[in-house]
Amino acid sequence: MDGGMRDVRDEAPHPLAGRPGLPRNVCNALAEAAAAAPALRLRHPAAPAMPDPAASGPAVPLLIAVLRDEAAGVTDFLAHYRRLGVTRFALVDNGSADATPRLLAAEPDVDLWSVARPFQGKQGWIMALIGHYGLDRWYLQVDADERLVFDGMEQGRGIADLVRLAEARGLRRLRGML
Repeated sequence: MDGGMRDVRDEAPHPLAGRPGLPRNVCNALAEAAAAAPALRLRHPAAPAMPDPAASGPAVPLLIAVLRDEAAGVTDFLAHYRRLGVTRFALVDNGSADATPRLLAAEPDVDLWSVARPFQGKQGWIMALIGHYGLDRWYLQVDADERLVFDGMEQGRGIADLVRLAEARGLRRLRGML
């Protein structure tokens, strides 16, 4: 291809792309994620005492978000999702100039990733993280200014309850609107 573009179909496949039953669009997304992965750099892994995300069980999603200059609201963001039962965060800092990276690096349940490329690569970064953490689990992908709300959460139901309900109905994903 010309203009510096490359055809991801000609690249080595993502290690998870050969799994039986994966739709072609997922395989293509994983190939694109493999191309985006070198841009991501793990700045601060979660504390060693934190369980492996896969060990926390399939009903406890790993939260993924891309942030930039969110220091003013990041404490509330983390607190909200912790109240819902999220135990591990994979957060991508996209060149924050405020205290966001410092605040997140102090959190024991945060894997802090950084990327210096323009924001247009967001979906590729997210797919790269999903490839890194594995496909056979639930993810909660949100923006830093979003708060997931659902029926029953005010009565103490958490995200694991929502996942179990979805799985009982045969669902493999849930979508929400702002």
